[in-house]
Formats: sequence, C-alpha cells, structure tokens
Amino acid sequence: MDAGTVARRAWANRLGTSPDVFEHDGLVMLARPWDGVVVVDLGRGCVVAGPGTVIDGPAHVDRRVMGDADSLAALLGGPPTARAIGTADLWFTGIPVGADLGDTTEATDADLATLRADCSPAEFDESGLAELSRRWVSRTAAGAVAASAGYAPWAHTLAHVGVLSAPPHRGQGHAYRAAARAVDEALAEGLIAQWRCRVGNDASARLAQRLGFTWAGRQTAVRLRQAERRDPGSSLG
Repeated sequence: MDAGTVARRAWANRLGTSPDVFEHDGLVMLARPWDGVVVVDLGRGCVVAGPGTVIDGPAHVDRRVMGDADSLAALLGGPPTARAIGTADLWFTGIPVGADLGDTTEATDADLATLRADCSPAEFDESGLAELSRRWVSRTAAGAVAASAGYAPWAHTLAHVGVLSAPPHRGQGHAYRAAARAVDEALAEGLIAQWRCRVGNDASARLAQRLGFTWAGRQTAVRLRQAERRDPGSSLG
C-alpha cells in the first residue's frame, strides 16, 4: 500500500469517518462536538470537522478559504468567537532515509530538559517532542545535545514525526540526523512517516524534502470559544 493511501486512511480514522471522503472532489462536512474546527485537505477531498451548528454555514465556501486558518477564523466570526491556530503542510514517506546518522542515541528525560532550556517555549511546543512516545538525540563532538526527533504512532499506521534543534547548533546537520533516525526507526516498525510543519516554516519544509518526504496536503485548525470538547488531533506540531 502506498504512503498516500495509508495517510488518507489514518486521517480518516482520526476524524472518525471513511477513507472514501478523500477519494472524491469537494468538501465533506463532519459534525463533531469539539472546541474547534479542523480542516484536512488530502488527496482529492477536503474534510471539515467541528460542531454541527458552526460548520453548517460554510458548506459552499471556496476550498482555498478552508485552507487558510485566518480566513476560516474570520468566516466563523473572528475573535473572540474563533481564533486561528494555524495551517500546516502534510508530508509523508515510506522510504527509509538510510543516511549516516552519526552519534544518535535514545533520548533521555535529561536530554529533553536540556533541549527545552536551550529553545523558546513556542519552539518546543511547536515541535511536539513532549507528546512523542519514542525520541532520539544527535550530539556534538563534545557530547552536547544538539537536536532531538521522534515519533508518535497514529492508528497503528502513521508515525507522526517531530524534530527540534538547539539554536547554537543549527545548520550543522543535527536535526537531519535525529529526524533520519526517527524516520528509519518508524519505517522499521511498519509505519508510514508523517511530517507536519507550519505553512511558512521554510526550514522545516526543506528538511522534509531532504529526508525524502512528499507533500500531500494541508491541515487547518481554528479554536472556538463556545464548543464542548477538545479534538485531540487539532494541534499543529
């Protein structure tokens, strides 16, 4: 099964619907009791999921509006009713990187604490490292933690990858080596690797391409003030 098919099935599972929704042109509206609206544009289809009373209105809106968090938040009422979380590109690969991984080892809690201290809270949160179940680090020649990457399994099919490098050691290949280790470990477990990066994060997009990922779609997320429950897949790592 190719990476695109696996990705569509995993996202359909996460959204609680059939993979067929990504096989046909147009928007599919899914009523979900979440505190946000999530848009997943993948393959031919585009799924909009959120509270039914909210998503009933935009059913005939241009697909490009759905793919931009600021535009979607404005459509849904703007602040304080709707607040854009962001828009992320979705990349996938099923091909091992097979690179020289250098000094990459399993990450310890102390390694992650060191990296967290070296980076801004926003950077650490965006990386999603705290939520990943398996993590590795790339170290400098002196043994310092330079970067970490890992993954979290989704629906026993996807490995959602996150990576972060410390500012003093960026541009030296450490993020690549850590991420390559995470990708190869995930694929060895029979998973397809997913890379999700904020639109406009060119450095992350270049790294995804270097690792062999192929762009496949986008995810958009908007937080709503009045909804009932949080969607566990709405954050943008």
